[in-house]
Amino acid sequence: MRNLLVLLNVKGFKWLKTSFLVVNLALMLLVVFLTFFAHQNAHFNEVKSTKTHHNNSSKVNDSKEISSMIVVDLGGSVNAPGVYELPLGARMADLIDSAGGFDLKTTDAYFVQKNLNLAELVEDGKKYYIPFSNESSELISNPSSAKLDKIDNTNSSLISINQATLKSLMSLPGIGEVRAQAIIDGRQYFSLDELKSKSILTDTVFNDIKDLISL
Repeated sequence: MRNLLVLLNVKGFKWLKTSFLVVNLALMLLVVFLTFFAHQNAHFNEVKSTKTHHNNSSKVNDSKEISSMIVVDLGGSVNAPGVYELPLGARMADLIDSAGGFDLKTTDAYFVQKNLNLAELVEDGKKYYIPFSNESSELISNPSSAKLDKIDNTNSSLISINQATLKSLMSLPGIGEVRAQAIIDGRQYFSLDELKSKSILTDTVFNDIKDLISL
């Protein structure tokens, strides 16, 4: 009987020891699992936060980029009329350049020199118009706005190098038929000095007639 009790005690102790080891192992596995899960969750939240911040930054940058651009409509005597997107702060010269410059065959050069301010800031959403040489000299900056006054040519006694006939040009000192025809072939002019820069007149001839001519 005593031997049986001793045997039972030994087996019970072994069972308790085994159970204790199993429980400890289970607890260790649980701790490892919880630690791994917490680490993964923290990493996921960090990645999510980074993506959210990146997306928000992208939206802010896109908004700034959009707000820094303007859209304007340009028509009339330019090489490529149309709607153009320009940076905020663009000037009239930038708009004209975007449209490929003036159409030299149809632009009213005198009007451009006297009335068009190439340093003017262009405004978002507006319409700008460059008149043709055969139109009344007006510049429409907005269809609903008042038009500019027509040009009053007070120098009617001067001979226009853009509009004068061959005979009128030949009435100028030092200008014969060949030079008069060269002046006509070189149109349009945006400044009197172009008679020299285009090698149509020599400095001497130009100085003799510069006070007798206009655009």
